[in-house]
Amino acid sequence: MNILYDDRYHLHLGYYEDNCDYESVAFKRQSEDVWISSLILNSTDL
Repeated sequence: MNILYDDRYHLHLGYYEDNCDYESVAFKRQSEDVWISSLILNSTDL
């Protein structure tokens, strides 16, 4: 099953409090109202 994402929609999400710097990009599926997000951590968080 191939999951296709709608290239017209994406979100940039972030949390920058409590000495944190977390960022994520979410993409919307074409066939349903579902968003998929991947978390991006800075190297200092590892």
